[in-house]
Amino acid sequence: MNLHQLDLNLLLALDLLLTEQSVTLAAEKAGITQPAMSNTLRRLREHFQDPLLVKSSQGKMILTDQALRIAPLVKPALYHVEQVFSFKNEFVPFTSTQHFKILTNDYIECLVFPNLLNRFAVQAPQVVLDILSFNKIESDKINAINQLESGGVDLAIGKFEELPASFHKQVLFEDRLVCIARQGHPALQNGLDLETFLQLKHLLISIQGIGLGAIDVELAKQKLKRQIAYYTRHFLLAPKLIGQSDLIACIPQRIADLFADTEQLQLHPPPLPSEVTFTVSQIWGAFKHKDPALQWLRNEITLLFHNRL
Repeated sequence: MNLHQLDLNLLLALDLLLTEQSVTLAAEKAGITQPAMSNTLRRLREHFQDPLLVKSSQGKMILTDQALRIAPLVKPALYHVEQVFSFKNEFVPFTSTQHFKILTNDYIECLVFPNLLNRFAVQAPQVVLDILSFNKIESDKINAINQLESGGVDLAIGKFEELPASFHKQVLFEDRLVCIARQGHPALQNGLDLETFLQLKHLLISIQGIGLGAIDVELAKQKLKRQIAYYTRHFLLAPKLIGQSDLIACIPQRIADLFADTEQLQLHPPPLPSEVTFTVSQIWGAFKHKDPALQWLRNEITLLFHNRL
């Protein structure tokens, strides 16, 4: 059977004919003439190779055996056709069980998602958040692009600069790097100058565990280099490590502020000619740009950053 040759109007007429068991009444319900409905019945008879409706000895139209077997299938078929063509891509947060996959790092996760969970508990109690970490081999940008294009994640949040033209980006906030050290560090009794900064050993947060940080790039402009003694992949581990050692580290101000008291840290601006700042954005691919669920999620994250952070 070739679906392209089927006329869905025949399905509606078939339902009326089998229900009313009368060409005249079926025509009236359909809003067409009796001859037009008779012609439709003829086409249905040709298709099913069965009379479908025949006159009884009392002169009334009755269903044939084949029509009786077809009848239970007609209304469900009509219902599903109506569902297809009346489908609306809507998202209702309170009843949704959507599973959102978000690619980010522990720095963003710590800043955003505790507050976001509180909002979701009221607005979208059945929604699931699945937070995935950046790949330790690929760069954050390449990892995010690959994951978003493959559908492995719905959204990525982090520090992204140039992106493919098909991608969308929304700035959430700006942050800056500050230098942290433990309270009572013997080398910092008189503050942190460039000479001390270069003499001390540093902790560097690097997801890939290789390469230079933004501080190293700035130092290289002055033909200077710091001593990196410890690499970690975790932003949230850095304050604890620094609080229990004589290492120093340059980390985002927002993380430093969160842990300064609990880890007994002192904060200093890096002794560089200018501040090292960066922008955190959320990015997503073109093929999910108009998805109502993801539009809602992105808006909630935007509101959270703009209102709370």
